[in-house]
Order: sequence, then structure tokens, then C-alpha cells
Amino acid sequence: MPWLHRRRDVIRKKQQSAKLADEWANCTACLRDIDRRTRANWACGFLPQSERSLYPLQCETAAPRATVCVGYTTSLPTVVEMARAHAWFETGQLREFFDGDPIPDVAKHYIDVFACELRREQAHAMEPKKGGSHG
Repeated sequence: MPWLHRRRDVIRKKQQSAKLADEWANCTACLRDIDRRTRANWACGFLPQSERSLYPLQCETAAPRATVCVGYTTSLPTVVEMARAHAWFETGQLREFFDGDPIPDVAKHYIDVFACELRREQAHAMEPKKGGSHG
């Protein structure tokens, strides 16, 4: 998710288009506006695997190549839930997020993964780019 938001910020800045940035890897807009063949080329998760390209729409990241479009994976309920849990973790209220119940090990794992990707994206944003600027 952090990389998706970074990519949208880059589009917003370079293309000077909030609409294009908001619709990049946005499943609702894509399903409404993009033809099936293009979605197949982007490895749309709403299409059968047999129709998907081997080169999905991705963000700039050093992580292993995705097998499905980044828009699809970041909109999965589990991913959204862990992003929400991470926000509660950041404020020291993770137990409250789970209504006082013990925090499941799988949740701890995915919150750690999300936090790691967030830190990687933040570090990437701080790296000097061509011309000496950041981001």
C-alpha cells in the first residue's frame, strides 16, 4: 500500500492530474473504464489466472514481482484490515483494535510486513534522485 500511494503521488506530480493519479490501480475505475484485454495485460485479479499477463501492473519496489495487479492486491480485505491494524499499532492501541482479545500471530506478522514496507518506501523517498532532489 505505501508503494501504491507513492506511485499515485508521482503520477499526480508528473502528469498534474489528480483524476489520473486517483484512478491508477483503482479497481473500481479500471473495471468501469478499461477494456478486458488491457486489464489482462495488467494481470487484473478479477480475471481468471489463465487470461492474465505474467507482467502485472506494479509499483516501483525492490520486492519480488507481483503475480497480480497491485491495485487488486492492495484492495483485498486482508490487506486493508492489516493497514488499519497498523495505524492502531502506531498509536499503541492494537489490543483495542482487536476488542481486547489476544492479538493473532498472523496479524502480528502482517502488521510487521506492512511496517517494513512502509519504512522501505520512506527510505526510498529520502534517496537523492537525479539533480539532487528527494522523492
